[in-house]
Amino acid sequence: MGTPAKSQTKTQKTWKFPAPKKEIREALEKAFEGRMERVTWKSTDRAIYGRDLWPRELLSLRRGERPAGPAAIVLAKEARDVEATMKLSRSLGLPLVPYADGSGVCGGARAASDALVLDLKALNKIDPIDEKSLTVRAQCGVQGEKLERALNRAGYTLGHFPSSIYTSTVGGWVSTRSAGQLSTKYGKIEDMVVGLECVLPDGSKFVTPDAPRSAAGPDFKQIMIGAEGTLGIVT
Repeated sequence: MGTPAKSQTKTQKTWKFPAPKKEIREALEKAFEGRMERVTWKSTDRAIYGRDLWPRELLSLRRGERPAGPAAIVLAKEARDVEATMKLSRSLGLPLVPYADGSGVCGGARAASDALVLDLKALNKIDPIDEKSLTVRAQCGVQGEKLERALNRAGYTLGHFPSSIYTSTVGGWVSTRSAGQLSTKYGKIEDMVVGLECVLPDGSKFVTPDAPRSAAGPDFKQIMIGAEGTLGIVT
């Protein structure tokens, strides 16, 4: 089936990626001045962030084939990092791939050699549960299991149990219109989302109303759910 696991690990550690283009490096240094520790283009990082769990990609890795890898990775710690990266990628015309746990199996997180990857795992805050309205606010990088356990401690459940609950995030669920093992009882993720905060391609913030139903104009919440990052990034 390809390269043995031991050889595979050694091969991946020795992969070398060319340095990002000068204009990309300079744009990142300007956008993240004073916080460049949130940006990396190390070869080891680019090898990891250039893929997800698509079976064909995993077979390529076992054969020792190097992925294209992104030009650089931004490790977002706060909303302004997302906004800055969106503005930068748009100004340079670069592909931008949002990334959290990387547990997709369709190759959706594969990054081209000129792409930027935006790691959202550190946006993982869960606000206190609103027990009057029975809602909770969670950032996009919150892992599914973490959110479910937080709700369980208060006597609640989200009722959303995809097979990847231990290795997927709220942002990934929303972006892919995730379903789970009890969706026939509790509904899919689009039935559970009350409101969204997103960052649009120009770096501006977009917030949908926190209301279960609206009778005025298009439902922008449902437009963003399942868009897989093509219209903006759910934060």
